[in-house]
Amino acid sequence: MNPEPAYHAVLLAPSGEAVRPLHEGLEESGFRVTVTDSFDEARSRIASGEVDLVTAFLASLAGGADAGERLLSADPEVYLLIAAPEERGGEALEAGGAMSARFLPWPCSAWTLKTILDGARSRIDMERRGDRMKELVELWEIAKALSSGKGSETLLEMILDSAMRVTGADTGSVMLVKPGGDEMTIASSRGLSSEVVQNAKVKVGEGIAGWVALEGEPLLLREGHRDFERFRDFTQRNYIRSSVCVPIKSTDAEIMGTLSLNHEKGPRNFTPHELQLMTIYAAEAGSVIQGARGAEEKARAHDKLRTSHERLKSIQAQLVQSGKMAAVGMLASGVAHEFNNLLTGILGMAQLAQTSGKERHVEKALRVAISNSEKAKAVVKNLLKFSSQFKKVREKVDLGELADEVLSLVSRELEKADVELVRNYRDRPKVRVNRGEIQQVLLNLVLNARQAMEPEGGRLEIALTHKPPVARIAVKDTGVGIPQENLPRIFEPFFSTKSLLGGGGSSQGSGLGLSVGYGIVKGHGGNLLVESEPDRGTTFTVELPLTPPRGEEYTDRKTRTRVLTLPPGVGRAAPPPEGPVLVVDDEAWVREFLKETLAEAGLETVLAGDGPEGLALFREKRPGLVFVDLVMPGMKGQDLCRTMIEERPETKIVLMSGKLEPLDVIEKELERGVHAYLRKPFEVQDVFNILEGGHPGP
Repeated sequence: MNPEPAYHAVLLAPSGEAVRPLHEGLEESGFRVTVTDSFDEARSRIASGEVDLVTAFLASLAGGADAGERLLSADPEVYLLIAAPEERGGEALEAGGAMSARFLPWPCSAWTLKTILDGARSRIDMERRGDRMKELVELWEIAKALSSGKGSETLLEMILDSAMRVTGADTGSVMLVKPGGDEMTIASSRGLSSEVVQNAKVKVGEGIAGWVALEGEPLLLREGHRDFERFRDFTQRNYIRSSVCVPIKSTDAEIMGTLSLNHEKGPRNFTPHELQLMTIYAAEAGSVIQGARGAEEKARAHDKLRTSHERLKSIQAQLVQSGKMAAVGMLASGVAHEFNNLLTGILGMAQLAQTSGKERHVEKALRVAISNSEKAKAVVKNLLKFSSQFKKVREKVDLGELADEVLSLVSRELEKADVELVRNYRDRPKVRVNRGEIQQVLLNLVLNARQAMEPEGGRLEIALTHKPPVARIAVKDTGVGIPQENLPRIFEPFFSTKSLLGGGGSSQGSGLGLSVGYGIVKGHGGNLLVESEPDRGTTFTVELPLTPPRGEEYTDRKTRTRVLTLPPGVGRAAPPPEGPVLVVDDEAWVREFLKETLAEAGLETVLAGDGPEGLALFREKRPGLVFVDLVMPGMKGQDLCRTMIEERPETKIVLMSGKLEPLDVIEKELERGVHAYLRKPFEVQDVFNILEGGHPGP
């Protein structure tokens, strides 16, 4: 079977004309031939967009200088041959009008006919190759642009511009289906007025683009085409002669929009080949839109994930703090008991000395007051360190020291519960941690161990070891143990073993302590492990990475860092002051204590109860040394210090506070010019150390 000819010719000839030789010549030159004697039928055939050559006899053109132009109005790029006797050649060319028709002398020899028809086919081939090359270049440019990283709006504009260049369209647009799927708006346009673009809202199913979006099928509108009549009112109302509209689809065939091109009132019409070409452009537009939507969805998912992450961090921080405060609540009765014992000794001995007046009672009362105050001071210091909610500041700490601070808070409770406490510190590794958080973990483990040994009591061992790269704190009890089936869930939130332990205690846990502790240890780059045997006890092991060497910089700052985080005071030595010493504190007993202490050193003192009074005395008395409380009503100690440093930077200032101030707050004040920091309660020797050029005592 011979292949279908690649070219289509229309032979327009009047009835009875001897056209057989011309018909045969066209077929021999590779044309599929349609013969008609009707001008309108020939014009309709041309309008189909499938005709490459029209051979018309002059007698069939119905006369007139523009007969050829009217014939090819549906597709002016069709090659036109006008056949006429040789003596009427001029008349034939005149009939071609603006269509650049070629004259075919008829009748003519077979050789002349073949030469003219071969030339026509070569010209058609050349034009086809030129058009295809232009199309390929345009598509190649679009393909390059798609991988350039340009934004979706820019890429859609480039696709529309390229499609219009290839087809010679007068206007064009890309319309996108809005969320909900019932309306379309213009995303990119060319040749349309701004008013049309701004107000264009097309219902899916209405108009050309709406129909294509609903049906999902491409549409070619041109005079003589089967679909033209359906939209005639629309095309006439919008001055459209020919239109091509194709759906823009996603990879899963979802209709995302349309690509539309229009020829306005003029000779040009779209062809079936151009319709096929537009489907390629629409596919490129679909990949752009789908990529943009994917990026938007990814961005939304990222924002949602970030919001969820921030919310989870906030919830985690609240859980950590609530767990910490819950542990403080569990300690309250023990701390109250400890303070009541201490105060009973102080109050009782003081009253006895006051009523008896005996010297031995006075001396003993003073010894008891000093001793018990030291014990109370240690309890308060450790409790403050544990309960304060600081910024995420990590410091180098001695694990033995940290463990002792926690145990000092519960030692009395352990004694009352008949729990033998054993400290097994094989070594005292140093780690860089958030002190309060690790104290919370350790305290929770100790309290859990105590409850596991109720009511008979038992043995609690705190073991410290290290083997690079980790340090270990093990909390071992001789309690009832944890059932093996519960061990895999031991660190799950809200899973509590306290009701399952079988001990005599009444505590029902929240199930948050171990999960929060696990999160804290993991946040330090460590691990929390558990081993347990029913009726033999449980061991929780906290593993923390060892502190890497800090080098010379850390050595230079070692004294300051250590003193800032542990002892009650730090700073530079304050040489003997010139002029009086100013004390600014809202607590009268602190002012009196410092006044008497400084008097023992032979120094004159002036006292102020708040910031404004202190600033006035500072300007009037011009003191050489100033003690300032950090937290006072009205003017804060920090503001007072800054003002004094600005006015007289040579003045030596000692900052005092009863709060456990964060390390960064104290460092900032020292950098601004404060000379020392005293943490309340401080002692007489701490004050003397500053006066004598040393650091306050631990």
